[in-house]
Amino acid sequence: MERLLAGLDLFRDWRMACARHVRGPDHILDPNEFVEPGHRFLERFDRQPEHAQFWIKEVRKWYAVTASELKGLLKNGSPNDQMAVQAFLDDFKARLGFSLLAESGLLRSLATKVLRRGRVVSAEEYEDLTEILNDQSQSIISDGEARSLETILVAFEHRS
Repeated sequence: MERLLAGLDLFRDWRMACARHVRGPDHILDPNEFVEPGHRFLERFDRQPEHAQFWIKEVRKWYAVTASELKGLLKNGSPNDQMAVQAFLDDFKARLGFSLLAESGLLRSLATKVLRRGRVVSAEEYEDLTEILNDQSQSIISDGEARSLETILVAFEHRS
């Protein structure tokens, strides 16, 4: 739980820094417009051990929603937004040792979909799956799935 909350706090700090950059350094931010700080989730988690699974699920749901929003910005945002989001995701992984996108379950879901379909249909899918395969410490997919995905990615490369 603490590992997940460290990621939540890193995202919160980044979003607040982005808001300060856009609104100016003198603008007073309303902390309620950002995700709650991780320590609040941890306090609830510690106070209500009988509801621990609920709080873990809530944080994991936050990861899924946040990853979806960030993927949307990577796909449809301005070039500056895309660069900022990619830099954040790279920094997140470097600091915390895991990928926000992987933790959200989006990459697992994509891998399953592509393996069922048997082919990659977009450059975005290709890039996301390449991220999984390039991460030597990944535990998102099995070795057999990784070999199958490598074959599918090579076929996509030949089509492109």
